[in-house]
Amino acid sequence: MSRKHFFRNRSGAAAIEFIIVIPVFLFLLLGVIEVGRLILVQQKVGRAAFSFANTLASASSANTTQEMSDIFASLHQSLSPFYDSSDGTGTIITAFNQNGSGNPQKVFQCRSSSSVSGISTLDSSIITLDPGEGVFVVEVNLMYTSMTGFYTSYLGNNSVSQIKARHIIRPRDGGLISNTACP
Repeated sequence: MSRKHFFRNRSGAAAIEFIIVIPVFLFLLLGVIEVGRLILVQQKVGRAAFSFANTLASASSANTTQEMSDIFASLHQSLSPFYDSSDGTGTIITAFNQNGSGNPQKVFQCRSSSSVSGISTLDSSIITLDPGEGVFVVEVNLMYTSMTGFYTSYLGNNSVSQIKARHIIRPRDGGLISNTACP
C-alpha cells in the first residue's frame, strides 16, 4: 500500500472518532448527573429545615417526647434516600429566649444524633430579639455521598460532602418558648 493511498483511506475513521469522543461525552454526562443530584439534595435539606422549623413554630405549647420523636422521624423520612444516621447526618433544634438585656438564653437543644453539633449561642448579628420573645433554630446536617465521585473528587474529600441548612423562626403564638421534651 502506497503512502498516498494510506492517507486517503477513510475506513475506520468513525470508530477512531468515537473512541476519542466517548470519554469526553461520558465525563460531561456524569458531571451533569452529579451536579443535578447535588442540587436536589441541597434543596431537600433546605426545605426539610424550613418544614421542621415551621412545624415547631406552629405548635401552641411545648411538644412531648413522642411528638418530637414523630417530628424527627418525619424529617428523616423526607430526606430519604439520602439520610443515614450512622454517618454524621442529623438534625438539631435549639430554642432561645430573650428574657432581658444581653444575648438570648438557650432554653433547650434536641439532637437526632449525638455526632452532630449545633449552635450554642445566638448573637445579635444573626437575629435581634426583643425582651419576651423566643426563636427556634433548626439545623439539618446531611453527609452527602457522591454517586460517581465526580463532583467531590475535585474537592479532595473522598466523595463525601457535608450539606447544612439552618432556619430560624419565631413561634406563631409569640412570646417565650417553654422547655420541650427531647427524644
